[in-house]
Order: sequence, then C-alpha cells, then structure tokens
Amino acid sequence: MAGEKTISPNFEASLEELERIVKELEKGDLPLEQSLTLFESG
Repeated sequence: MAGEKTISPNFEASLEELERIVKELEKGDLPLEQSLTLFESG
C-alpha cells in the first residue's frame, strides 16, 4: 500500500508491554514497590 509506514516488531512488542503495564497499574491492587518497578520499566 502506497504511503503506509511499516512498524518495526520491536516497537509493537514495546507497545504491547507498555499497555500491559498500564493495565496492571490501573487495577490499583499492586503493592507500592511493585507499582513503582512497573512504572519505572514503562
């Protein structure tokens, strides 16, 4: 398809991981230390 940009697999994997982290943090049932660790990795 003309004009479409391809997204690298690394970007897609990183985006999926970030979405998973955000969902975990939004639940709000994690201990503070685990929340901070996830926040720092995201």
